[in-house]
Amino acid sequence: MTTARDLAAFHADRARLYDAIAVSLGGPPTALGLVGLRARLAGARPLRQEHRRVLAALDAATDETVQAEFNRLFRGAQALSLRCRGPSGDAIAASCVADIATLSRFAHETATAVAAGEILRAVHQTELQRRLLDDHAGSCLRSLAQSIAAREDCPFYRGLGVLLQELLVEDLAVFQAPGNP
Repeated sequence: MTTARDLAAFHADRARLYDAIAVSLGGPPTALGLVGLRARLAGARPLRQEHRRVLAALDAATDETVQAEFNRLFRGAQALSLRCRGPSGDAIAASCVADIATLSRFAHETATAVAAGEILRAVHQTELQRRLLDDHAGSCLRSLAQSIAAREDCPFYRGLGVLLQELLVEDLAVFQAPGNP
């Protein structure tokens, strides 16, 4: 039986994971940023095997290797080519990162509402998440996740891409089921 505490923890973990992914994709990492990223990822319960792989890849990575992966993904001749919407790959990537950050914020608000026993607010927040995924973000984010997950030359970011894919599949399934906050 799922308790309110379990449900709040589930949404809080989703918030941490989406936040870590948004931060990782939002700009080139710094040494301080990697420390924060490790804390975000470690703070979420590793519910997925890919989450464990991402943590292991991050532990094995150096600041320089993660920076090099970021540059391969988003800059230069090997940069991702995304065809969702928007005028350029940079604009699309920025829009996707903003959508991921928004999903993190909605998940955090859902966790807070559930923990406070504010079920109507939790339902409203999950409805906002469902709409964001249904309206446009789902397809763009899936495209981004697939593109990153396909990059064998970027093991840390590849893991983040697979983790994002898993989160999106899970969220789309959960939010399509009636009555799921």
